[in-house]
Amino acid sequence: MKRFVTAERALRAAAPDKLLEAVRRVLAEHYAARSVELFMADYGLTVLQPVSGQPQTQESVPAHHGPVGRAFGAQEAFVEGLSDGLVRVHLPVTVRGTVSGSCR
Repeated sequence: MKRFVTAERALRAAAPDKLLEAVRRVLAEHYAARSVELFMADYGLTVLQPVSGQPQTQESVPAHHGPVGRAFGAQEAFVEGLSDGLVRVHLPVTVRGTVSGSCR
């Protein structure tokens, strides 16, 4: 539970333009994440746009389909088993009381 509280505090304290950095740092330090992607919901809650250093460099995904959309829509973790024995965890991310998107 302490890891969760630490993660929540780090995300709430992060400036909006530093949210991706904060998510990456917390998940790597406290959950041994190897990589982190953050998706931000559009105003209509129809698509999730990847947040990266370069604007619009990746394709958006539907907000209610596929693993990323499933985590976002249900607001609960969705775990995918990968062929190499690892797992990919899709997590809903909520910051400052608003649904922000999904993280994988």
